Amino acid sequence: MKRHTFAYALVALAALVMLAGLAVGNRGDVRNRIPLPLRMLSSLLVWLAALLLWRGATPASRQPATLAAAGMGCGFLGDLIMARVVPLPHHVIFGMLAFGVGHGCYIGATAHHLARRDALRTVPLPLLASWIVGAAGWYGVARNPAQPGVLNRAALAYALLLASMSGMSAALAARDRQYLSLAIGGALFFISDLILAGELFRDLFLPHIGDAIWMTYLTGQGLIVAALGTGREAQVAELKQKAAEGQFQRGQDAAAWVKARYQAEDAWSGMYSLVQRAGVRKKVPRPFNPKASVEAQDAWKKGACHCVSGDRGAPRRRGLA
Repeated sequence: MKRHTFAYALVALAALVMLAGLAVGNRGDVRNRIPLPLRMLSSLLVWLAALLLWRGATPASRQPATLAAAGMGCGFLGDLIMARVVPLPHHVIFGMLAFGVGHGCYIGATAHHLARRDALRTVPLPLLASWIVGAAGWYGVARNPAQPGVLNRAALAYALLLASMSGMSAALAARDRQYLSLAIGGALFFISDLILAGELFRDLFLPHIGDAIWMTYLTGQGLIVAALGTGREAQVAELKQKAAEGQFQRGQDAAAWVKARYQAEDAWSGMYSLVQRAGVRKKVPRPFNPKASVEAQDAWKKGACHCVSGDRGAPRRRGLA
């Protein structure tokens, strides 16, 4: 849990770095008031938080935590490319590729959580809705007939990929409300890149547009990383505490409490796994022989026993030392 606490502290520090950049940045820069070094530092801090969450993940949550850390690593690389800290030709294309791979990792982690809840069948409707929103956003903000066709098609594919993450995270949040922050993060990431696409392809301009893009983007990244990298350690800790207080008589009671407490609709297999990870076991009585004599056992406890002879004769009393 210490790694998780430290990871959350790093995400909070990244937010403070952004706010500090707004406070001390160049007021004369109409696009980016937050200095470039502070923008890159805030992105690095979120990636370090993702790595800490990955290192502290339990075996059951290791896969999504790994994908979340890889996704944020790709995001940090994309930030360096888009800021031209890493000089590459066609930096927009290479930046989109880095972010696209990162979103592929996020989608894989989200699919993992959906599968654990037996909820993949709920994805098609929100996914279709997100594609419609993504295509509409691309057409209204990013599409530019004056740009090369390959660039427009790449922007459309990228918009649909980001929309897919938003749709899947919305499906997961509808199934389990603890992932509402994931859905919000995916939406913020999509909005950020939609504004950036308008600036790149349609010459959209607003005062401090760069700061708006960065703050929505990094807030979205932080929410995504925290949601996908955390797993269920908080639930396990609380479940252990409630079990120690004797609130559950059966495993089904513990599962029902988790569903009510976290508004989760897991498959029973996933819920049973969570209960097991918390160390909650059903309470069973001591083994009891149905042929045993309760009276003889009571006599034994008092210092004597009635023993039956082999020929089932009358009992004889034998004192015990």
